[in-house]
Amino acid sequence: MFEKLSAALARDRIARKLAEGQILMDHGHLKEALSLYTNLVAYAKRTLGQLDPTTADCINRVALCQQARGDSQRAINLHRESLAILEESLGAQDARTLEARRNLGALMCTVGIPDEAIPVLERTIVDASRALPHAHPFRLRSQSSLGQAYVLYGASAKAIEILEPTLRDCERLLSQQHGLTLVTRSRLGSAYRVHGDSERAVSTLTQALDELAELLGQDNPDVLGCRLNLAMAHAQAGDPDAAEMVARARAQYERVLGPNDARTLNAAISLAEAYQLAGDPERALPIFEKALVDCERWA
Repeated sequence: MFEKLSAALARDRIARKLAEGQILMDHGHLKEALSLYTNLVAYAKRTLGQLDPTTADCINRVALCQQARGDSQRAINLHRESLAILEESLGAQDARTLEARRNLGALMCTVGIPDEAIPVLERTIVDASRALPHAHPFRLRSQSSLGQAYVLYGASAKAIEILEPTLRDCERLLSQQHGLTLVTRSRLGSAYRVHGDSERAVSTLTQALDELAELLGQDNPDVLGCRLNLAMAHAQAGDPDAAEMVARARAQYERVLGPNDARTLNAAISLAEAYQLAGDPERALPIFEKALVDCERWA
């Protein structure tokens, strides 16, 4: 009886502190939030145990904070630790476990390691198929993330095979203007671009960009990615103004996400590719060289 009461009090205290930490993060106080969350992990392990789902929640918050601070590798390691606890305590098909695994795969895509993201997301879809109906929004989100991973991996045909039916399901089950529908349309446009289908890429990405920007705002990372991909589709189609479009997209990445974010680095590489496509290797080479140095520095 006493142990149950003690655990209930501990969970209540943790819930209040997690809410306090979220307020700190929302206001940009990442250092203070990280300290709070780190102390909560120690408290949860001491009062509830190493394998309690609430302990996993606290570790996940530390991971999100590290991700916001730009320490992607540490964030991935913490997400793995949190996921292992949830798998052990709740099982592979529990909703919290599925969400944690999908978030891990999505983060791996964000930091540019799609080869690691693909098996994580494929496992997520297999487990979700055993626990959720085919049309469940979580399965659609996971399929969309897997399609994105294949785009980043360069397997555009596989990505299109996944994203085209996923987009149709999103439009049918969620609505034309639902956020997941718009993000999936943007990812499909990216897949068309990587596949070399510039015409369909420009058409799909133009529609997606207008709708995403209206829903999420100009500085949302999904909007930034859609704008960059649209500019690169124009470059592949031979548009003479495309390199300047890519340059503006890259500048926005640096302003919004900072110079050290993996997506900003990818935008710089895209700019060099755009200059190369435009027949201007003299402008492309120094950007490629700097990107290579940055890759080695942040690896």
